[in-house]
Amino acid sequence: QNYILPSSVGAVLSNLRAYLMLVHYFKNNINNVISQSYLPELLKTINLKIHQSVLGAQATKTAGLKHITTKHLALAGEVCRFWSVVVADIERACLSEINNGGGVGSKDGEQINKVRKAIMKEFEEVRGLFGEQVVDVYDKLVAIMRDTTLALVQGLKATSFVNPQAGGDSVNSYMESIVKKTLTIARSVQRYLPAEEYDGVLTRIFGEYEKILCGKYNE
Repeated sequence: QNYILPSSVGAVLSNLRAYLMLVHYFKNNINNVISQSYLPELLKTINLKIHQSVLGAQATKTAGLKHITTKHLALAGEVCRFWSVVVADIERACLSEINNGGGVGSKDGEQINKVRKAIMKEFEEVRGLFGEQVVDVYDKLVAIMRDTTLALVQGLKATSFVNPQAGGDSVNSYMESIVKKTLTIARSVQRYLPAEEYDGVLTRIFGEYEKILCGKYNE
């Protein structure tokens, strides 16, 4: 699967690769096997930084941006999806090194089993964190369009559907604005997310349109 990712992801992957090489070369030492717990902590920090950059209360300051746009949110969602997949590969690499750690006594074997279970639990937590953040990013995209649409239809009661605007075929301004906003977010989401994720987000957005517009029309 293809991903569109910022250059920072490549830098982190290089560091992870170097760390995994150290784990591999020192795998026969149980004390170094335990050091693999640093990898989940690093991934948790990455997840936290992504949250602070696009969803946190001080997101613009953290990211150094004037505004957090739908483009930034879509890219953040893609980065989280990428890490949720890569986490499984990193976990397999760590567990493989533990399993291939060489001949150990029963006492060391029991300790290794404890470390193995602890690492599996930590990586499971990391996968959950990235998965939750993907959901949060998508929720934010939908919320942006919901709030935007609610603001645009505030003056809908004053719109005359009996005597339309001059020009015959002209479109009401609120609907024209909704279409423009939809095209903007659709371009961002379509560029950075795979088809199934893109379809899911847009389907939810149009569901919000239906609820809001039907409610206003009924009023």
